[in-house]
Amino acid sequence: MIKILPTIGMLFIASLSLWGNSSKECAQCHSAIVKEWETSAHAMAHSSKNELYAKMVAGAAKTNGVDPSKIMENCNICHAPAEDIKVKEEGVTCVACHRIDAIEHQNKSKPPIGINTIRWMKENVMAGPSGNGNSPYHGIVKRPFMEANSDTLCLACHNVMKNKQDITVCNTGDEHRRGTTQKTCIECHMGEAKMGLVSSLSTSKKMMRSHGFHGARNSDILTKAVDLELAKKNGDLTLTLTNLSSHNFPTGTGVRIATVVSEFYKGNTKISTQTEKLEVIFAAADGNITLPPMASKELSDTRLKPNDVRILGIVIPKGSTHAVVTINYRLAKESIVEKFQLSDERFKKEYRVVSKKIKL
Repeated sequence: MIKILPTIGMLFIASLSLWGNSSKECAQCHSAIVKEWETSAHAMAHSSKNELYAKMVAGAAKTNGVDPSKIMENCNICHAPAEDIKVKEEGVTCVACHRIDAIEHQNKSKPPIGINTIRWMKENVMAGPSGNGNSPYHGIVKRPFMEANSDTLCLACHNVMKNKQDITVCNTGDEHRRGTTQKTCIECHMGEAKMGLVSSLSTSKKMMRSHGFHGARNSDILTKAVDLELAKKNGDLTLTLTNLSSHNFPTGTGVRIATVVSEFYKGNTKISTQTEKLEVIFAAADGNITLPPMASKELSDTRLKPNDVRILGIVIPKGSTHAVVTINYRLAKESIVEKFQLSDERFKKEYRVVSKKIKL
């Protein structure tokens, strides 16, 4: 029998209560998983790593006449749930999910979202999708929300959120529930379960999923979000958009946008461009476009609803020989980037969803 001797780092971990611990400590054994997580939006959920989120916190504080720390306290029930102040800056870290014992809204005086709906494990025990067991450094117990009932876990945070003016800022949970798809959140955002080694101490493989929590920034998930079909009919170019995801497209906070760009060519010369926008627009009390937490009203919403099929008809310009239709996606619409002076390239980048060409 091969005996695995603990390293100094592992002994250090074993001496600590795991609740509140840094992902760096988890990486001592689960390095591959932590590397995946580091590419995710979960790892960038804290305001110190997310410029847009920081602007939202500051703006909401100013709009409501309160100290930013009060807004941060409310937001951190999802964005930074760890108790240790240093670990909070890691955002939604390992223990935020794996230290959960049960999901239940016990304190009715607080809104049913985030850590308000969580009962935590006792110290040095982790929840997982597999059977009960022990590692040298923590206990392991099986919890159904880690696999079969995973939507319960995801929607503890990715649910209905409203600002102080009762404007819905995010509604992914209700969107998902209204959809007809049978897929769970993790089937899309954690990918297909595959055999792999959970830790450097593992001697046998188990079924596991990616911890990159697939999004526009770190995967090809957008290419599976919308189907685009093109047809020429009665002098029009007909675009059929089908939302393949189980929530709105785009979903999340109302700063994201998808554009449907139709370019018409005569030979190699572009002769016309038409753009349709899929977005929700919020306005402040003064009527100016603003970020969702500062909004007093929703002006319009042209996003694709779950399982939505939308047909767009565009008159084909005279002389067109072919057209190219492209759907692009941005984490922050250009107007928001400019108004709030966002410098992070993540919010300036345009991500390709799909592009197709048709002869006319």
